[in-house]
Amino acid sequence: MFRLLLAFSLTAGAFGEIANINSAVDVLLEVGKTMLDALNGGKIVLPDLNHVTEHKLLGAVVFSGEFHASGGSLSDLRTIKRTGDVTLESKGDDLILTASLGMDMLAVDYEKYHVVFEPLNSEGSIHAASARNSLTLVLVVVKDGDDCKINLDRATLDDIGAFDIKLNGPGDLNKLGSILFPWILNQFNKLVKEKINHHLGDILKKAVGEANICKEIYSKFAKR
Repeated sequence: MFRLLLAFSLTAGAFGEIANINSAVDVLLEVGKTMLDALNGGKIVLPDLNHVTEHKLLGAVVFSGEFHASGGSLSDLRTIKRTGDVTLESKGDDLILTASLGMDMLAVDYEKYHVVFEPLNSEGSIHAASARNSLTLVLVVVKDGDDCKINLDRATLDDIGAFDIKLNGPGDLNKLGSILFPWILNQFNKLVKEKINHHLGDILKKAVGEANICKEIYSKFAKR
């Protein structure tokens, strides 16, 4: 019965109801952003980076180097927003909501780095930015008698654009760090995905409990 009612809603009830569902998800995101703001101003602490590299010629080590970075942070998850209409799918008496999300430019900062290629070395800070990203939010609306609840199925970072990395160390010595850019970029991509998926998932699970949008969403369709 619910499947037929939902189908009728989507074919006949159209855009006003979809807008209401969009609005409900926006409310959820606003609650999540408030929670993020309360946690270190929306910044996520990143672990230190440490790497030793060797460059060889004909099997012999030509030169070796070390890279260390500390005081890392990722920002700003508080810019998360919906980037398209929420899609709806019925599964038994449950309603599956899927939303495409995105954030404004993501930034990775390390307060201090130190790179050494004997006898040269350089130190300074790192700023890296990525302007492109996409995330998927999936919610399950469950009806149990007169009760209604929302479960977070997933909130995951699907894609992230390349980071533009800037080292602010002194002059030509700064080029030492560029030798390690491929490794640094790889670390940034892995760290950002891991941290966003973990923190955003935790925050939105809590936000689902506080946003109080379940009955509003379910009633739009179950009563048709």
